[in-house]
Amino acid sequence: MPGLDRLLDPATRDYQDDGLGGYVETTTLEPQIYHQLTGRLNQWAADPDAGCDLYLVPPKANDANIREREAAMQHALQPFIREGAADQLHTKVVRELLNRLGLEAELNDLQDATRDPLEDDAGGGYGPGQADPSPASLDLSTPEEV
Repeated sequence: MPGLDRLLDPATRDYQDDGLGGYVETTTLEPQIYHQLTGRLNQWAADPDAGCDLYLVPPKANDANIREREAAMQHALQPFIREGAADQLHTKVVRELLNRLGLEAELNDLQDATRDPLEDDAGGGYGPGQADPSPASLDLSTPEEV
């Protein structure tokens, strides 16, 4: 659902401080995707699609586990595509460091990334046609030992 959400810091996995006593906000899907992939599937009674079952796949990096982890990630991101918030989902296995593999997912965020400053309670914001300057990348790779 389009709107503002607090942006997460990829290093701390906590909300990003704006330096003014508040938090950095974004109109992208990044926070929702983070929560979708790090939450456990079927843990929210009101939303059976919330979460991911990556935690059920052993972390050992063999072909079967990597395929299962990739499938779990694709399944977890499907609600965003069904709702029309995103499209063009692509996942891949990447070699991050020596003896480590990671999973990467990429999708096209279809939400409107513009805000009218008149609708912003604080009086600031992104005007018509101005994109949200928050980063679009989200590192949710799951390291695997090879």
